[in-house]
Amino acid sequence: MDDRFRFTARGERSLDDLYREVKSRYRDLCDDTYLCRDNCSSGHNQPEWQHTVRKSLDALKRQGVVSRGSRKGYWQV
Repeated sequence: MDDRFRFTARGERSLDDLYREVKSRYRDLCDDTYLCRDNCSSGHNQPEWQHTVRKSLDALKRQGVVSRGSRKGYWQV
């Protein structure tokens, strides 16, 4: 979260685009085998690191650094 998504292109970005960029930049932190369902009782079959990305975006939204995009699944970074 410290990077505040500065490594991404500015503008409205899909969550999938942000996932790809995070994984490209922090490959060693993105374990696709550790699923959310293994960590949370109501988790899904998504990698847990993606949950962390969403939590970081939400925290940055509260700080006014990023905002929700105009469509579901998009962020203004």
